[in-house]
Amino acid sequence: MKATFLSLLLILVTICEISSQSLNDFRTIASADWSVVGNWQMYDGSFWIPALYYPGNGTTNDVTILNGHTIVIDTSIITPNILNSLTIEGILEVDSDQTLNTPNVIITTNGTIFWSANSTLTLPLGSNLTINTGSPGLTSSGCNANRKLIIGSANYATCNGGGSGTLYSFSEINGIDLRVDPSSNTQINLGQTVTLFANPSGPQLSDNPITYNWTVTPPTGSGFSSTDENPTDVPTIAGTYIYKVVITNASGTKHTNSTTVNITAFSTKKVITNRRITFRVTNKI
Repeated sequence: MKATFLSLLLILVTICEISSQSLNDFRTIASADWSVVGNWQMYDGSFWIPALYYPGNGTTNDVTILNGHTIVIDTSIITPNILNSLTIEGILEVDSDQTLNTPNVIITTNGTIFWSANSTLTLPLGSNLTINTGSPGLTSSGCNANRKLIIGSANYATCNGGGSGTLYSFSEINGIDLRVDPSSNTQINLGQTVTLFANPSGPQLSDNPITYNWTVTPPTGSGFSSTDENPTDVPTIAGTYIYKVVITNASGTKHTNSTTVNITAFSTKKVITNRRITFRVTNKI
């Protein structure tokens, strides 16, 4: 009876694990360069199988670097296909200038992006970088302005925060003791109100006063700014808006994060109701 129960439990666990995967998900099996195909498994809809190509070199969904594995973005990597997301449970090592074609990067509690040389990692415009509480976040073997994270065309962060046009340092991005995870009503029509929430957290949140600085990257032109914790905005142009918030406490500790809002242009066509339609009936002999 006990053996039967354990077998059923094993089956249930296996089913739950399978159901959480999607076609063309990828995961690591060891430490290696990104472009080493044999270092990856891909999900074929039913089972994990040896990868047919490395992530980004063909249709790719969610990619996971498992805890204990180090993946180096090597010089031979190209990513013509968009990765739906990259979850880093282990280490993503940057030792050369590379572009990672994904809108979502999640660094879990044990994960880190590690710069082992003076190099630049570039993410697409509008990418979301999520660093879970307790994660080392962005780290480096040496700290200078030549170890960069670029988002779109913006020099988003360098290790020490130096360099022309640099917005933040790695430590400010990590925000381990003070962070914001902004959210909003992400899909609305033109003319409606965007409601933004900073969602601050962390042990240093009690170090008052706490200040907020919201800015936006609109589809075109200039956008709004606000110092409210939970501001509102009414966009005047349809398109994608990237709202960024910086939280700062009394000691000067900062953290920044962003949320993306899609504004849809509503239809200008009129629907005519209660319309009178007259039919003329004639008798033909």
